[in-house]
Amino acid sequence: MRKTRSEVFAFARAKLASHGFTQADNLHTAQSQYHDIGIAKSLGLATCWIERRHGQPGFGGTLAVKQITPPDYHYFTLAQLADAVETNASAAV
Repeated sequence: MRKTRSEVFAFARAKLASHGFTQADNLHTAQSQYHDIGIAKSLGLATCWIERRHGQPGFGGTLAVKQITPPDYHYFTLAQLADAVETNASAAV
């Protein structure tokens, strides 16, 4: 039986919880507004959109969404996210 997106997120949340992680410990990072950012945000997860197609028309290989879900964090590459994490970690020391 095929799982819904909500069921997949619930499964992942339960697995992480079994290892002591709370929802607040997680940042859902993805490129797809359709498959990831919208559903993760609706479930109360913090989100980071890696908008690899920035400046290009369309949504590439994923389905178009009617409305962009504003993420908590927004970068165009994983390298930008890594740089931000490193900068914030350095600032915390």
